Amino acid sequence: MTWLDVAGTCGDNRQAMLYATESIGVQLVHGVARLRFCFPGWPANAIDADVLGEWERALDAVTRSPARVLVVESTHPYGFITDWNPNCFKSLRHPADRAALAWRGQNLLRQLTEWEGCTVAVLDGTCLGVGLELALACDYRLAIARPVTKIGLPHGMCCFGGSVLLRERFPRRVWHVLHDERVVSARRAAQVGLVDRCCLPSERGFYLQLLLDRLDKRPRKRPLPASWAGLAHERRRFGHWQPPLAEWDGGPGNPASSYPLVPQSVTIGVVGECPELDELLAEALLHGHSLRLVDASATRYRQLCQVLHRQGFLDDAERDDCLRRIAAVPTAAETVPVAILIVAANVPQATWLRYAQIARQAVVLGIQSSNGGPSHLPPPGPPHVMDRFYRMYLLTPQAVAIAPLLPGLPQRLQFLRGWFSELGVQTLILPPAAQLLPQAA
Repeated sequence: MTWLDVAGTCGDNRQAMLYATESIGVQLVHGVARLRFCFPGWPANAIDADVLGEWERALDAVTRSPARVLVVESTHPYGFITDWNPNCFKSLRHPADRAALAWRGQNLLRQLTEWEGCTVAVLDGTCLGVGLELALACDYRLAIARPVTKIGLPHGMCCFGGSVLLRERFPRRVWHVLHDERVVSARRAAQVGLVDRCCLPSERGFYLQLLLDRLDKRPRKRPLPASWAGLAHERRRFGHWQPPLAEWDGGPGNPASSYPLVPQSVTIGVVGECPELDELLAEALLHGHSLRLVDASATRYRQLCQVLHRQGFLDDAERDDCLRRIAAVPTAAETVPVAILIVAANVPQATWLRYAQIARQAVVLGIQSSNGGPSHLPPPGPPHVMDRFYRMYLLTPQAVAIAPLLPGLPQRLQFLRGWFSELGVQTLILPPAAQLLPQAA
């Protein structure tokens, strides 16, 4: 850890590094402290006890500095803060341990809220759960209108004091929108007043500088909450909360925090109708991936694009681009150049190998029934073909379990982990012979 403390008082014409580690840094330039962070691993900038400690030390450095304005922004390519790191709950098995961690977060949020300077949060990418709570503690929020920018409380709860800020600083309709819709786009957040401005990525620098110039001439801090009542209720609720997949296995030598990111957009093949995967495939379209549909209607996925457009996740040009990335493939096609082939649960077993031969380089994911129906497996085939097959169980919209038919290549598992993690989906890897009972799925 590197700590650079500035001795004495820094004038406006000086530049200084107030705090610096590998993951977070605070630079003071002309009275404006720029807090930039990028924590490695998955999910993007997820919070755990160690990350929270870095936030505490960085904010202490800001409060002791002569800064008048603080800008909080992520340099991670996939988001601002993506809620909690699932692995942190392995060491927080008792409700008192979780309540203690929430207490630390509440102190951090109060310190940020009550700091005498003005604070600005730049929300570019995923901003969920405790990430949104930290953004609510800032006086101003600038949201970047990208398809992957998602703002909300997916679990419908706060634990860092966000419920107090929503009650004291925002009209009731904002809470109702977050309660009903859970996750909203940057445009929708600006429409309801959750953020102060929404802009395109190319306009980010302009509008941020415009806001900083205005605060330099006329600093205006938002009113502090009249009461912080409700923090104990948040801690109690968080202490007894059971997050999905709180205890999951990242695999030997491959902890969840080290999942790789998919380096580029891929093409996904879908065989048969998979309505249970609508949310996942919609997220894939938002991230720039393409769909090739075999024995499946393209209409439902085009309608998904229209819904995303109405919700504000896509502008007109982005919607048209999404529509172009959806294409139907004839059943008799000789080849389908896809990286991932998803086979619906109702596809006859006899056709599995044929589709695998059509998509010769694809990793094949067979959706398994979770309602007690028969387990769909392909007929026996050559090992070099069978090791590309995986059973996939949909646990929740944000969690899947995957079991290879044969001990596969580690690179394929890493690729699947990376692809699912980019979409914000937790992945539970099962042994080759394992199957989930209907009650577990």
